[in-house]
Amino acid sequence: MGSPASSRMSSPTAKRKSGRPMSTNSIRARLVAQSKAENACGDRFSPSSSKHSQVKRLGMDDVFKLIESTQWKDRKIALDELTAAIAESRKLDLGKIIKYLRTLIMTDTNVLLAAKAVQCITALSQTENFDAHAALLLTVLLEKFKEKKPVIVDAVREATDAIYMNTSFGQIVRYVKINLANQNSGVKAETELFIQRCFSKPFQCLISKAYWEPLAALLVMNLSCPETAVRENAIKALGTMMKVVGKADMEQFLEDLPHHQKVRINNACEEAVIEWNSSGMTELSATVSDLASDQGAVNRRDQ
Repeated sequence: MGSPASSRMSSPTAKRKSGRPMSTNSIRARLVAQSKAENACGDRFSPSSSKHSQVKRLGMDDVFKLIESTQWKDRKIALDELTAAIAESRKLDLGKIIKYLRTLIMTDTNVLLAAKAVQCITALSQTENFDAHAALLLTVLLEKFKEKKPVIVDAVREATDAIYMNTSFGQIVRYVKINLANQNSGVKAETELFIQRCFSKPFQCLISKAYWEPLAALLVMNLSCPETAVRENAIKALGTMMKVVGKADMEQFLEDLPHHQKVRINNACEEAVIEWNSSGMTELSATVSDLASDQGAVNRRDQ
């Protein structure tokens, strides 16, 4: 028979009446009770499996409390609950969730948890009003390419691609340019691959010179970097870009390059496979104001 303390922990009603936030110990106790309830439901083909859908998940306040816990198991529980909440299309405080996820991505020393937080960003990218947070998140994610572990790199690639597919390019292009000049070679090289993937599945707006020309100029500069990965990825990105915008328009950026680099960029262009996004014209219309704003900022900076 459980102690009075454990009984209070397992009673959400008692907690709510007290008006005090539930402690992480109390949340764990509730999860233990929930786990027992789920196990009692049997497999999904059994007559009692319908009970599974009636088991209540944690509220967002409890999730946020667990995210702040110093125990990695608590943070894992929080991310599991958040993943479920996103999948179930629950009404979410997007700004608050993103704030906590950013903190985990930037500071959590547990690589698997950081990767799981990144995966939550991928899932959130398709939710309403996500684009308001896209630029800030892309900056955080591109910086995360400092990590070399595949579990992080793969998760961040997927998340950045999801942001590109669900956001106006005008909102993120300036941050892409910044990271092309990042002092960390890993960030620089992976940003180049991100550009290659964007131009492999381009929206119509990408043929605008105000978008691709600054990127092309930075990629050409990276061809002289000492790091092999940076040079190789710049070639891939330039070749893919060339196939989208045309060789004639790209030629001005390549005329001073060594012959062997020109050949390799042309080869990358020939090998590139382009799949145009069908919503390209909608994207073009949506980014006109972003484009004007971005170009104005560039002009002011150059004065």
